[in-house]
Amino acid sequence: MMKIRKNNKGSAIIELLLILPLLIFLILFFVFLIVFGYDSHKFNRICDNYFEKALVEGQFTNTLKDDFINELDDGGFNKDLVEITSPQSEVLDSDDDTYVVRGNSIDVKIKYNKEYKINMYTLGIKKILITKRCQGMSEELR
Repeated sequence: MMKIRKNNKGSAIIELLLILPLLIFLILFFVFLIVFGYDSHKFNRICDNYFEKALVEGQFTNTLKDDFINELDDGGFNKDLVEITSPQSEVLDSDDDTYVVRGNSIDVKIKYNKEYKINMYTLGIKKILITKRCQGMSEELR
């Protein structure tokens, strides 16, 4: 019995086979997390830039919406998956003559409907989407 306990040939390979899948999983998880963080930061930066322009104009005008969607498309986001919603009808309507009066709040939610698949079953995360909610006071002086 003592001979079997002292014979450690192959124990390093068995330990490697037990630890290697966990190590690969952790490395891939961090790579996917970094990619998601980079895309999320880029999306938020573009959204903030165009939301500031919308605050000055009092709404998302048609040209501003088109420029915003094209900038997201140039940034690597599929423009068919971008969804812009607002509870105020003046913010996203197709009439450029309507606007939110100066001092009133503009509330916009921008969602990118691409699912990021980060397989963390232990955390219970099923799908992760990039969303941005922007709020600010209108600065339009018409």
